[in-house]
Amino acid sequence: MNRPLGFTIPELIITITVIGILATIGVVAYAGAQVNARNSQTIAAAQGYISAFPLYASSSGNGTMPGANGGWCLGRTSCRGDTWTNSASLDTQLQSVLGSTLPKPSKVPLADSGTNISLGVIVNSTSTTPAATVTVDGAIGQWVLFYTLEGANTSCGDVSNVLSGSWPAYTTTPPSGGYTSSTGGVTTCAVQLK
Repeated sequence: MNRPLGFTIPELIITITVIGILATIGVVAYAGAQVNARNSQTIAAAQGYISAFPLYASSSGNGTMPGANGGWCLGRTSCRGDTWTNSASLDTQLQSVLGSTLPKPSKVPLADSGTNISLGVIVNSTSTTPAATVTVDGAIGQWVLFYTLEGANTSCGDVSNVLSGSWPAYTTTPPSGGYTSSTGGVTTCAVQLK
């Protein structure tokens, strides 16, 4: 009995369906891996800055944090809807303990409640303007590093001193979910610098 060469229609349909399912799984896994890589880059940059500030304070001889009041972007020129910029003097002071290359957070802008937020923001809350005064356990004048991660309810990583609360009042009670807040598919991490 002669059998025709080639595949039958049902065999082709099954093969194409299996290939389509495998391709879909691969694309979804790849997209998740990209998000994880960007978040890891941001967490690593945050950890670098979290280490740099106390190192600077101890090496400066007077035990103070680098001087730059207000909100500043770290490792980039702008970070929050282009309203916050970096401080060249702050960068120079941090380079004295980190070396010439400052840690760079991910470059993907994230939207949190309609405001573009890039990653790696530091805030010195010595401002007397009530809207800009960050408190930690009720105390003003605290240095707090903020960074944002892609995805809702994402862990802030292996970082100590993650704060609970929301802008502008935070507490040192460790957050139960491992992150400070999560809004609009973006997770915000606030870390007290000591």
